[in-house]
Amino acid sequence: MEKRKLGSVEIAKALGALDNWHVDPQGLRIHKEWKLDSFRAAMDFLHDVAQAAELQDHHPDFYSSYKKITIQLTTHDHGGLTEKDFVLAAEIDRLAMNYLRAK
Repeated sequence: MEKRKLGSVEIAKALGALDNWHVDPQGLRIHKEWKLDSFRAAMDFLHDVAQAAELQDHHPDFYSSYKKITIQLTTHDHGGLTEKDFVLAAEIDRLAMNYLRAK
């Protein structure tokens, strides 16, 4: 996977392939929020995402408030968004969909 900082046109195109992720005004990060049924469900979801992130060697910023989880992605060592962020975002979406159906 190519690891270079993406431009605004590439970011817009990549966002179009995701479900409801948003880019910050500087174009350096993407984020998404989930509201789960319980605190336990939120923590289980974070655990699942952490495992997927570790497998990709890409580590998101997590924000948790009771049943609400916000995940923010950026490629820290490139100072912005790379293809890695969008690959992990798609995997997180897949996990969330399966998680919400199964639990």
